[in-house]
Amino acid sequence: MERLKEARVQRIIEPVIIGESKGYSVLDDDHQYVLDLGLLRHAEGHLVPANPIYGEVIIRTLSSRTQMETQVTLWRENLSRRFGTIGWVYG
Repeated sequence: MERLKEARVQRIIEPVIIGESKGYSVLDDDHQYVLDLGLLRHAEGHLVPANPIYGEVIIRTLSSRTQMETQVTLWRENLSRRFGTIGWVYG
């Protein structure tokens, strides 16, 4: 799933996840790249995950960074409340 970190892959996959998938030109290399990787496929005129498992993995992989950042923020806020301002530790 390392490919999901590539900007060209995210540019095609993210709109699919949020339901704003648009048509792509057959000349769009990024669109063809994602299809060639087997991450997405065409179904009834729309791009969809190639299979249900990929649908779950794609969402988890793309959201993992946000989840980690949220956890770190909550951890810092919790420490701050317990021990006072500790901004000097984190800059």
